[in-house]
Amino acid sequence: MRRGNAYVTGQYEGVYFIAYEDLHIYRNFKKLELGPRFLREMSVDELMGDWECDKFLSEENTKTVLDSFMKAFTQKFHSFYRAEPNEWLTQTKRIILKSGLFYICVEDGEWGLAVELIQKKGESISGFQKHRFKDYMSAIKNTLYDFVPYVYYRTSAWASALATRGGGMY
Repeated sequence: MRRGNAYVTGQYEGVYFIAYEDLHIYRNFKKLELGPRFLREMSVDELMGDWECDKFLSEENTKTVLDSFMKAFTQKFHSFYRAEPNEWLTQTKRIILKSGLFYICVEDGEWGLAVELIQKKGESISGFQKHRFKDYMSAIKNTLYDFVPYVYYRTSAWASALATRGGGMY
């Protein structure tokens, strides 16, 4: 069980998490020949040694994962399009994709990056949101799995579980 401090509140909203251990890349700057490695691949002994998080590679990897996700998702669902690069829904939720019904946002969490489906407000669209919610949540999860090895979903306050590809939550 993992901690997940990002959450959503709407009736037709959901959140998945990508663990930083699958996004952050570490390097041993004293022995560059060892090459970069993901945090998930590191032992405790290595982390206590000369390995450090390569912030540049980690940011580039996160950007690549999100760009790949956005491209694949918008190819599946033409009603979604990319938001402006610095478009924010709240102080912590950055919009990456949007449609007439939903936003897809990312939010930094304590242990991972949250990918959230957030419903747009409006009584006249809630029936459409209800109809599309599970389809979009399933597609978000499965599309993320094309680019990262594990995707998690929120189970309770500060806890999450592994979402399985093609099964699990949504």
